[in-house]
Amino acid sequence: MPSPPEQQPRRPWRWLAAALCVAYAIALGAYLGLRFVWPDWTPVLALIGYLGPFLFLPLVGLAPLAVFSRSRLALAGVLAVVGLFAWLYGELFVPRLGPQPQATGDPLVVMTYNLGPGRALPQQVVADILAAGADIVAVEELTPAGSQALQAGLTGVYPYTSLDARAADCGLLSRFPILSVQRFRPNGTGRTALQATVDVHGAATQVIVLHPEPPKLRLAGPWPMPTGAYVDHIDQELADAARRAGEFTGPVIVVGDLNAGDLSRGYASMASVLKDAFREAGWGFGLTFPVGLVVAGVRIPGPLVRIDYVFHSAHFEALGAQVRCGSSDHCYVRARLVPVAALAN
Repeated sequence: MPSPPEQQPRRPWRWLAAALCVAYAIALGAYLGLRFVWPDWTPVLALIGYLGPFLFLPLVGLAPLAVFSRSRLALAGVLAVVGLFAWLYGELFVPRLGPQPQATGDPLVVMTYNLGPGRALPQQVVADILAAGADIVAVEELTPAGSQALQAGLTGVYPYTSLDARAADCGLLSRFPILSVQRFRPNGTGRTALQATVDVHGAATQVIVLHPEPPKLRLAGPWPMPTGAYVDHIDQELADAARRAGEFTGPVIVVGDLNAGDLSRGYASMASVLKDAFREAGWGFGLTFPVGLVVAGVRIPGPLVRIDYVFHSAHFEALGAQVRCGSSDHCYVRARLVPVAALAN
């Protein structure tokens, strides 16, 4: 009786799966490993830094391919990428381990909101801020009309303000006394930032509001699509702002639309000195921009990138952090902070 014909292994599929998965893992690992040490970060690589979690989107197709191909190399590549995802974002999707901070006093609620002039009506922005219920509110893309609307609609809730749209496009509203305000240009050339000293329950707290110029995009194609991003100015401005923040011995809060993704060098400069409240106490990817984007008449689901942040010094712990989308093309970030001294009581 003749033996049944032997099935030939699907070697081409196995090799293809292995090549794709291993190449993807190596490329992603190299990008993440070299992004801080490579001397000349090209515009293409800088643009990739804004993609954040979308860098892991190929896993949707490659993981099933690796399983069905039964290639050990392909599976190893996929597992390596899963490990990179867990390293970068895993803490944002699991319960915080260890004792949770318990406040003995009133937390300080901080909010940053790019007002999105041209899309959001001033009265809508006022309603968004009132709904957030923050104690300190930083605003970006402040216009004279927006400044008037905020002062008219919020003075009763926030008696202390710095909303001079002629001096800077960022401002501050506070329930606590603002003792002093000064403005500076990060790195000497950047868009004007605001630094205020706020008396928070008797503690002189430095609040810095930043809004660097956006990246300069390189566009190509019949429907201009970004093929690169020039971000040196952002990296330098955020490095200078981080240095300034690190020089203070008291409590510091840095907020704003930083126009930098959380894989960028500028973000790394800030995170080396201060804590990212959303990473500390938020849930999910924390994407903040853009909302309601329309390209060639097609509405693009968003937000797609994370560029709005609340940072704080080690004088605080974050009890919670949320991203909420209102009437602007930016979502706002709201963080509940508590002084470390209060945690120890």
